[in-house]
Amino acid sequence: LEEKTTKIIAKAIRSNKPIAELYLKSEAIPLEGIKSIIEAFKTNTTITSLQVWLTVEIVEALVDMLRINTALTKLDLASEQMQAEGVKTIFENLKSNSTIKELDISNVSEMLKVNTGLEKINMSLNYIGSESLKSICDALKVNRTLSHLDLRNRVFVIADVIYLSEILVTNTTITSLKLSNSQLLPKSTKALCKTLELNKTITELELSCFRHDIEPATDVCRMLEINKTLAKFCLLYTSPSPRDLSTSRMPSSACKKKKKNTK
Repeated sequence: LEEKTTKIIAKAIRSNKPIAELYLKSEAIPLEGIKSIIEAFKTNTTITSLQVWLTVEIVEALVDMLRINTALTKLDLASEQMQAEGVKTIFENLKSNSTIKELDISNVSEMLKVNTGLEKINMSLNYIGSESLKSICDALKVNRTLSHLDLRNRVFVIADVIYLSEILVTNTTITSLKLSNSQLLPKSTKALCKTLELNKTITELELSCFRHDIEPATDVCRMLEINKTLAKFCLLYTSPSPRDLSTSRMPSSACKKKKKNTK
């Protein structure tokens, strides 16, 4: 795109034209042009979905915009060559973002397959779809540097648990897994606990169970009796309603006590 065209696009974005989605492939747009378009999003209140073809040069402009924009609810970070520092910067910004509800980083997961620097991923404040989670888990099967994976505050379907179980079998570097304040069905909890019984790398674990549901808590206690690697564990009770994630830490101490008394 020529500079004149990018200025027209930026002007349309600033004037809040009735556009719902926008796809920006930066390879086809001059660097200054893509930056001016991203800058225009600071005042836009109509576009809710944005897909950006990431390059290192535009990360700063994107992060600066996300601090101000209040309309975007879906962000797709497409990339084939995204660097670890860029991902860290974006994730750090998203920790305090309260408007993005869906984050698609399925293409960024390609970076995780070859990345040798990224150690922690926190996606607890953003919705990650099952397909994106699958892509991340596939990448983590071969990643050998990531040690902390935070997937709190989400609803896990059985497929999500299957993806997680697969990486818990093959990945040997993840030591911290946080899934608390999440909706886990009893079958999902059972499947996850079965895998964790044999896992020898996770030393810190956070889980959730439905309030008043005895079977999942029993599965967790059984897992703790068998697993000899966990050093830090927290189990939270969650309400059956996704809109009411009230919590209690009592089950955690109960299971710890049971494990301690098991010979």
